[in-house]
Amino acid sequence: MTDQEDEIKKWEEKVYSSAPDPTDMQKISIVVLIGIMYAVMITLVYLLAIHAIAVAPV
Repeated sequence: MTDQEDEIKKWEEKVYSSAPDPTDMQKISIVVLIGIMYAVMITLVYLLAIHAIAVAPV
């Protein structure tokens, strides 16, 4: 095995050992997904309210 291959192996081990757990990643992605859905809902309600105020007969 050459020095270069040895170096690559070391880097691979470092990268894989520093990677987060897949289960943690799943939890994070679910939280992010809920956050995005929540933001979209608020945006829709906000736009609906503006629309309702704009077209309401005075």
